[in-house]
Amino acid sequence: MKYPWVSMSIIGVWLGSAIAIWAREDISVENILLIAMATTLVIAFIGFKTPKANLPT
Repeated sequence: MKYPWVSMSIIGVWLGSAIAIWAREDISVENILLIAMATTLVIAFIGFKTPKANLPT
């Protein structure tokens, strides 16, 4: 696996969301899932971005 820390952080976000939903019945499931999706997109955009090569000009 090329990006293990990115993958583990995304798994952590979703596991944390699932635990929060399971532990509290008065929590808004829709809001938690929207936050998890947005966080996943941000982590994926930052973590899976290919590094730019420093080419001489």
